[in-house]
Order: sequence, then structure tokens, then C-alpha cells
Amino acid sequence: MKVKIRTKGVHLSMPIPVSMVGFVIRFIPDRIFEDMKSRTPGPYCSLISKDIISLVLRESLDLL
Repeated sequence: MKVKIRTKGVHLSMPIPVSMVGFVIRFIPDRIFEDMKSRTPGPYCSLISKDIISLVLRESLDLL
């Protein structure tokens, strides 16, 4: 899996084994999730959180 982080000053792309993605998500700063929420339209902004993304990852891990 390839994780991409794009902000105003940084474009970072790094390959991460699927088994480590949950570990990586826990260390992403909350500030990044708040920024994503502010750019997400209407009813979908409530779906942007570490808990929801971790849940989606766990449920789709066998597909990845």
C-alpha cells in the first residue's frame, strides 16, 4: 500500500506494508484530520476521524 501525504509545503509518498497501516494511522497528527474535515463537503465530514478510518481499514484488510 502506498500512503500519500500532501500539504501546502510537503508532498510525501511512501510504501507501507498493509499490516503496518493501522500503526501508521495512529501516529498521524489530529491536525491533519481536522484539515481534511474542513475541506470535506457537508455530511461526509463526520466520517473523517482516526477511529472511522481505522475501522474501514480493519474491515477491508483482507481485500488489500
